[in-house]
Amino acid sequence: MKRTKQKAKVANWKFVLIVAVVIVVLHGVAFFLVLHHPTTQVLAESIPRYFATIDKAKPLPQTLDPKRFSNRDVAAAYESAKEIPEILAQQPCYCHCDRNAGHRSLLDCFGSQHGSECDICVKEALFALQEHRKGRSAKQIRTEIAHGDWKTIQFQD
Repeated sequence: MKRTKQKAKVANWKFVLIVAVVIVVLHGVAFFLVLHHPTTQVLAESIPRYFATIDKAKPLPQTLDPKRFSNRDVAAAYESAKEIPEILAQQPCYCHCDRNAGHRSLLDCFGSQHGSECDICVKEALFALQEHRKGRSAKQIRTEIAHGDWKTIQFQD
């Protein structure tokens, strides 16, 4: 009779151990999925600030004169800020200057020297101008920028 109780205790212990291992593994898988598949809120927070409409961006900030810059690409980026400020105001800037410089959109980068010192800002502005000239809307350009299409811009210098 003692032997049956001992076998039952061992069987119960093994069952509890297996259930505990399964629970730990399931929690580990769930934790992994949460970390590698961010929620919509996390994705939205990773998109830098921009204005969804031009009306929300007004009044538009003044930008620096492109003639101040000798680098052709930088000057062209500042020129795009003069030519299409409404489009740039509706674009996020992926150098994330909204976090450390308080910028509210890509257009803000060209109201100071910041745009001249940042390849990301310059490439995004040149990309936005290129796409605008192809007839793309600000929203379409924003989608392309979010996909990283601005990285295709090659500097002249």
